[in-house]
Amino acid sequence: MIIHGKERNFKMTVAASAAIADLCPDGDISRLNELLDNLRYSDKMMLMAKISVILNRGYEDAAKYENPGYAVDYLCENELLSLGTKEFMGVQTSALSAISSDTQTTVEVEPKKDMGSEA
Repeated sequence: MIIHGKERNFKMTVAASAAIADLCPDGDISRLNELLDNLRYSDKMMLMAKISVILNRGYEDAAKYENPGYAVDYLCENELLSLGTKEFMGVQTSALSAISSDTQTTVEVEPKKDMGSEA
């Protein structure tokens, strides 16, 4: 997404998931929604800015290893807090989408061999 004229992305890396888990009750990232649901509006906006910065850092840190010569450009909380409410809601949607898409568990299953057909 574009923020202040720059393309900004979010990624749920191992480091990002650990940092976000530290913000959650009992350090349990599965309780993130519980945390967000129980905050006052102002606290929720500040927390979402912090989470968005963490996820952007995850993206930028991964990009520097995936693309040699990549110049990191971290998003900062003050930059997010200067956005209009509608723009910030877009950031929040993108950040939460990165969390949900990167934390979905997928399992590939090999077809089971039919033990009765071996010769």
